[in-house]
Amino acid sequence: MAKKVLFGTVVSDKMTNTAVVEVKRHTVHPLYKKRLKVTKKYSVDTREVPVTIGDYVKIEEIVPMSKTKHFKVVKKVAEDVMLKLQEEAVEEKAEETEKKASATKTKQTKKTVKKGDK
Repeated sequence: MAKKVLFGTVVSDKMTNTAVVEVKRHTVHPLYKKRLKVTKKYSVDTREVPVTIGDYVKIEEIVPMSKTKHFKVVKKVAEDVMLKLQEEAVEEKAEETEKKASATKTKQTKKTVKKGDK
């Protein structure tokens, strides 16, 4: 199984060898099609890469180290790279929603054509 790789911002580094990283993502509501901001906080291991509050980091899934720590910091990410990654993610989500919307439209038009023929 592939390891999860996430990008987020360090919000706390008060613990020894551990930091809390907040990962933000956007989802689309299945019925109302409104884009929602979803955030989740992960406890991550910081033994290899020292981090401070506000750093944008790349984290990777590992074998559980404790009850809550299942990720480790792979590296710090530069600000310009962060913006590119966010833009790419938004574009990918927009393409997916367009595909789903076009698929539902074609299904609806096929149904209306069949009803009109009868």
